Parts: sequence; C-alpha cells; structure tokens
Amino acid sequence: MKGATLLGLVLSSLAFAMVHEVPGSSANPPLAVLQLWLVYGGMGAVFGLLYRRAGTLWAPILAHGLNNGIALVMHSSAERRLGAPPFDEKLSTHRPNWFR
Repeated sequence: MKGATLLGLVLSSLAFAMVHEVPGSSANPPLAVLQLWLVYGGMGAVFGLLYRRAGTLWAPILAHGLNNGIALVMHSSAERRLGAPPFDEKLSTHRPNWFR
C-alpha cells in the first residue's frame, strides 16, 4: 500500500471513529470512549479496504448496513431476554445527551 493510500485509510478510519463516538456526547467514561474509538476505527479501516478492493462505495455502504442490522437484532434480542423496555437507561448508555 502506498503512503498516500495508507494515510487516507488512517484518516478515514479516524473520521469514522470520531463520527460514531463524539467525545462528551455520551455518558460513557473515557476508557469506554477509547475502546469504542478502537472498535469504530477498525471498522472504518475494514470499510476503507473493502472500498479499495471493490472499487465502489456501495460495498462498504452495504457492509455498514449489514453490521447495523445485526447489531439491531442482537440489541433487541438482549432487551427481550432481559425483560427490559427498549432504550432502558441501564442497558442503553451509548446514546448522545441530546437523545435523552
């Protein structure tokens, strides 16, 4: 991978992470924010590499949608198993302050 391509991948991964976990916008403690940045940064890198390999933006868009769909099903399933109402404060701490 060339230097400019690697730089673009790193910067787009950082942007993806920062957009998905904006510092100070959730009740998450600093360590949790750092962990989320690492997860989202990794996802951004995978989506960037997918775009590079496929040559079309539709591939990472579909992968992102698939990821969100799986997360939604898993979250809903966990809430039903635990008997909690949707968006229960104890289960859903990863929400921006403006959403509360």
